[in-house]
Formats: sequence, structure tokens, C-alpha cells
Amino acid sequence: MKRTVPLLIVFSVGLLMVVHYFVPFLGDLANVAVVHFNILAAVAMILGAGNLLFTHGEKIYKQHSGWGYSIIAVGCFLAMIAFGMFKIGAPPKQGATAELTSGASIAMVDVEKSGKSDYALKLRAGKLEPDTKYEIKLGDKVVAETTSDYKGSAAAETAIFTGSDAPDSVEGMTVSVGELTGKLEPYGAFTGAYDDDGTPFWFFYYYAFVPLQQTTFAMLAFYVASAAFRAFRARNVEAGLLLGTAFLILLGQTFAGNWLTQGLPKEGFWSFFQISELSAWVMIVFNTAGQRAIMIGIALGIASTSLKTLLGLDRSVIGAE
Repeated sequence: MKRTVPLLIVFSVGLLMVVHYFVPFLGDLANVAVVHFNILAAVAMILGAGNLLFTHGEKIYKQHSGWGYSIIAVGCFLAMIAFGMFKIGAPPKQGATAELTSGASIAMVDVEKSGKSDYALKLRAGKLEPDTKYEIKLGDKVVAETTSDYKGSAAAETAIFTGSDAPDSVEGMTVSVGELTGKLEPYGAFTGAYDDDGTPFWFFYYYAFVPLQQTTFAMLAFYVASAAFRAFRARNVEAGLLLGTAFLILLGQTFAGNWLTQGLPKEGFWSFFQISELSAWVMIVFNTAGQRAIMIGIALGIASTSLKTLLGLDRSVIGAE
């Protein structure tokens, strides 16, 4: 039973995700499955974070080799989580918001400020009368119109103030969606983006993580050069073709390649033999063909693996030995 039920769930949901592309009315059910997948993915991320803390915590506690690096990893991990979750140093959003309600009808309106004097009104979500046209007003001025869909939700967005016409503040202004009316209130705490310019999260990401990432990729260039030196030894015909193609592509990206063939005409038959043209031709024709072949192979591999999982032939998804 412990294996049968998970396999039935995997088979049913997997089949649903395939069939709903051909049977439109199953789309809503497929969306529910996607929501559950996102929930499971969030849980998996929590488990991954817990595993990281456990692994490095054990290494620090027992002072295994490199435990100092584990302290740095755990400290940076916890700091970035705190900066992101609690939005430390992130100011509230600029602008104002209003939740308009009347009976079963609901409309969420935001008037967001971008830059020094530009405001944009956005109807984020709603629970309105289905298939009904609504006017969105700011004060007595109609700034947008929207029609709710068959579920009663609607969305609209428009620039309402730009340049010198924009007020210093929109707080307290009346906003209405159809018969729903209310006043714009300033955004509360924790509404700002955690990665806005100047926030601690932004600072450590762009001034710590990005430089470290670029340094790592820069170091990879030396490994690539070493691997290329070993791979491009023309010991046989295939290696010779690889070496010649690589040399042509690299030469076509440099000034020297263009300089060597600058005497050839720019148009006509002989223009094809310019290094830059030959390099581009190889990339467009042979490289594209090879990439498509690889992608087709990957697609077939994904299809076969998915089919094995749906049919229960591959039980690694449920932890089988």
C-alpha cells in the first residue's frame, strides 16, 4: 500500500498534465495540480535548507576539516534569509492602496509611484460581477475601463499621472471601481521589495555574491583552455576536424581574423571566404544542426523517463532501492 498509492498519484497527475493539452476543460484541474506541485516544491526547499543547516552544523560541531567555511556558509545563508523574509532595510512601497468591498464584491486597487513624479494605477485582483464592464475612477476622472471575466476577476493597469501633473501624494484620494468606492491609504510596513536598490539584500547580492560568481566563472576559463589543449590534439581525422573548426570559430571572433581576409570583396562569391562569414556559417548551419539533434535526444530521453515513471517501472521517485 505504501508504494501503490504514491504510484497511482504519480500516474494520475502525470496523465492529467499530458491529457489537458488535448482536452481543454481539464485545464482547471491541471492548474490545481500545478498549485499542489508548487506547495510540494516549497516544502522541498525547506527540507533542502534544513539539510544544509544540519550538514554544516554537524561539521562545525565536530570541527571536521574546513569547518570554518561551514560557519561562513551558515552565517551568510541565515543573513540572506533574514534580509529577504523580514525585508530588513526595505522601505515601504511608494504610493497608496485601497481595498474596496461591498457585499460579495471586492476590488484591490494600487496606485504605485515610480520615479519622482509618475504614478500607475493597477487593479490587482477582484471578485466582481462576471462579464460586467467597470469604470475605474480616481476622484471624478475615469482613468481606465475593464471587463470582468466569467469567474468575476478583472485586471487593469494605466499611467494616471506623469511629469508635472503628478501630485506629491495620492493618499486620501477617492478611488472607485464601478459602484465600489474607497480612499487610498499609504502602504504599510513590509510592502517594499526586499531587493530594491540600497537594501541589505541588494547590497550583499551585488557586492558579494555577484563578484564571487564572476570570479568562479573567470577561473573556469583556465580549465576550459586546459581541456581544449588536450582535446584538440589532431591524432585522427575527427580530432583534426574539431581542431580546425574550433580554430576557425575563435579566429572569426577576433580582429586578426577579419584583418587576414580584409582583401576579399564584400559581395559576391569570394565574400563567403572571409573568416567572419565562414565562422558565422559554421555556427548557423553545423552548430544549429548539432544543437537540434541534442535537444531532440534530450526530449526523447525525457519522454522515455516520464513514461517509465508513469507506468511504475522507475520507482526511484518513491525511494525504492
